[in-house]
Formats: sequence, C-alpha cells, structure tokens
Amino acid sequence: MRTPSVIPLLLAAPGLMVATVGLYLEPLLVAHRRSNGEPADNNPVTALIPLFGVTALLPQGRQANEGGAKRPVSFSIQALFFEILLAALFALIAVRLHGTLHIALGCLYAALLFEIAVIDFHYRLVLNVLSYPAALVALVGGTVWVGIGLPSALLGGGVGLVIFFVIELIGRGAMGRGDTKLATVIGLMRGYPGVWGALILGILIGGVMALGLLVAGQGRRQTFAYGPALALGAVVSLLVR
Repeated sequence: MRTPSVIPLLLAAPGLMVATVGLYLEPLLVAHRRSNGEPADNNPVTALIPLFGVTALLPQGRQANEGGAKRPVSFSIQALFFEILLAALFALIAVRLHGTLHIALGCLYAALLFEIAVIDFHYRLVLNVLSYPAALVALVGGTVWVGIGLPSALLGGGVGLVIFFVIELIGRGAMGRGDTKLATVIGLMRGYPGVWGALILGILIGGVMALGLLVAGQGRRQTFAYGPALALGAVVSLLVR
C-alpha cells in the first residue's frame, strides 16, 4: 500500500525530536567512560528545543576546548545539520518502506545508529551501552522483518562480525573494536545478503570521507571516525532496497 503523502511530514517531527534528545543526552552517555570519575557537564534544558536549542548545547569531544570558554559556532552548525538529517531520514523511511512495522523498525534503527554515529564522530567511541541494546533490537527486528527472519539476521551479524574483526586485526588501527561491534549490529539489522550492500555502502562513504580529508589538506595519518559512515550506509541500504 502506498504511504500517504502526509505521513513523511508527520514522521519528520519525531525524527527532529529524537535527534534533539540524542544530542542532549550525549555527555551523560559518555560520562561513564571517563576514567577520572569526573561528573558529566550536562546540557541545559534549553538545548531540548528542536533547531533553536543547538546554540545551548555544550561542545563535545575534541571541540569541547575550541575557543576556550566560547562555544565554537561550528559545533552549533553541526548539531543543526544532525537534527535536520535525522528528520529527513525519518521522512524518507516513511516514503521508501511499506507497512507500519517496517517503517517503525526503520525509524528505530535510524535513531539508534544516529546516536552511535554522533558519539563516535565526537569522541571516537562506540559505546557498549548503545551497541549491545542495538544488537538486541536488531536481532528481534530482523526476526520479524518480512524477508529477513532469524537465520538471515544471525548470518548477517556473523558476516559483519567476521569481516570487520579481520580488518581490525590486519588494519593497523584503521578500524577499532567499536567498528566491529557496529558492523555486527548492522548485519543483524539487514540480514543476509543485505549485510553486503549495507557494509559496502558504508565503506564507500568512508572512502569519500577520507578523500575529503586529503583534499582539505589533512595528512594521510589523520584518522577519522568510521562509525558515521557505516551507520549512514546501513540507513541508505534500507532506503534503496
């Protein structure tokens, strides 16, 4: 059945809200990884205002110390982009997928991958507190997703795990354990053979990102978070299936 044209617009709003809450919760989710036990610098409540609250968000990761006490404008622009991106992805999921179950699962997958990707972008971390629940959600979702099923989900997860574990071992730091966990989650979400398209898209997107760093004058030794590329590849694979 064709999705009514109003549904994508209606889903964009919760996508925007999910992104806003995800950005707000970022320092709380990362806090448990701090080795010195320092409490998290919580974002102010005004940061929960979609779009307009990005100026109140505390810079995260490497950007936290840019400009001293001043908030770097680039961080607010990034946050605004992230919020609009997830809203657009929710709308596209409603357009491209069919059936309430698939649309709901697609949006849930996108929300989980969004939070994992944003934290990885800022901190170079794929948190267990997100990846393990995401794996469970993906396993259940793959079981009930028409055309995937439990055996396919498990096989897809196994393919993602093995391939990225091998890359982790031989890649000399090109990939980390977090990337392997994320690839496993994506494999559970997409099943087999869908995992191939999702991971290939992620690798291609990552290659474009690396090329962009070179063009921008960054050295070959410059590292970047691969999680966002893998996450985006997984969502795009949902949209083009």
